[in-house]
Amino acid sequence: MLLSVGCEQGGQHNTSGNANNYDDGTYRGGFFDRDEIQVVVEVTLKDNTVTQANFRHLSYSGVDYLGSDNEAVTGIGKQYKALLKQLIDNDIDSVLPRLYEPGELLGEYDDVDGVSAATIRSAKVISAIRDALNRGIYSHPDH
Repeated sequence: MLLSVGCEQGGQHNTSGNANNYDDGTYRGGFFDRDEIQVVVEVTLKDNTVTQANFRHLSYSGVDYLGSDNEAVTGIGKQYKALLKQLIDNDIDSVLPRLYEPGELLGEYDDVDGVSAATIRSAKVISAIRDALNRGIYSHPDH
């Protein structure tokens, strides 16, 4: 899986500086481990600013964090959703490095879940977002 964001591929292209210039549209990508889909995101950009960000899939070892009735599992899902929400209205290149320190972004959800002892794994989300950007546009805004 290609994880660098600076290469020219899909709907993106480098500008004269270090910043990437992504085409407006919706991007989809995922994080996969041992042939298991764990995180699939959908991110919509306009002028390099995130206008929408959603999970299409979020699970680990068969546990669905988006559709569970279990309170502990739902709490973990809320952590992930809070992390993804931090992307909205931010430049994609500026906000991605901040996701490596989710404690600064999560507020009320910045704690360890007492039942499952799980904390948010921002690296999986970052990897899924980078995968989406590397794949290029999934759908253009005019379609």
